[in-house]
Amino acid sequence: MSNDVRSEAEKHFVPVSRVDFVSGKWERSDVSDRFRLTQQYIRELRSAIRAERKESSELTRSWITGLTGLIGVLIGLLAIILGHR
Repeated sequence: MSNDVRSEAEKHFVPVSRVDFVSGKWERSDVSDRFRLTQQYIRELRSAIRAERKESSELTRSWITGLTGLIGVLIGLLAIILGHR
């Protein structure tokens, strides 16, 4: 799960803390003896990822809205120009 969350965070340019025990964001796994993210830090990263996705989708939607309006204006102008012929 730690690797998946880290990969998703990096994909969306969300900074991930380096491995250390002082920050409380990393812990050693009892099973594999490897480092993993704490559950609290996973929740923080997932929240940051959701915020980044939302911001990205809002930007995309604003561009689409603007382009739709521009296309409507162009169609209206063409209708006026071609209607006078």
